[in-house]
Amino acid sequence: MRSRPSAEPREKSGPPTSAWFQDARWDLFPGRPDLSSFPRTAWASAMRRVLQSLPAGSFDYGDPAGPAVLREALARYLARSRGVLADPDRILVCGGYSHAISVLGHLFHEIAFEDPSLPEFRDGAAKGGAVAVDERGIRVSELDSPVPS
Repeated sequence: MRSRPSAEPREKSGPPTSAWFQDARWDLFPGRPDLSSFPRTAWASAMRRVLQSLPAGSFDYGDPAGPAVLREALARYLARSRGVLADPDRILVCGGYSHAISVLGHLFHEIAFEDPSLPEFRDGAAKGGAVAVDERGIRVSELDSPVPS
């Protein structure tokens, strides 16, 4: 049997938020948008319009690499704006920076982060098997040396 959640406030963990610093004039924590400027009314209106006409299959899990239509649009964008020819079947859409770092850590086992950087990104890469840093910086001894050609 599960116990009921406590009404006591828990100690905060993770990156600081502007709610933590109520008297702060600005929240300059990197990687965080201005949450107060989110267009809630426009977003809710657009969601209602889309949800009314969305086919039931759209609520399925879908392709783990991301929707094919999105990957195709990204491939076209990369070709047009960056001159990169990308096969949509080789594009992986991630759920954010932390997810991408974790996936890359699993794939390459060779991602390294400098310090200073955000600890949650270094930790995510390390959990994915990537080379991490310690208090002295990158542990170069853990990197594979390239084979001279």
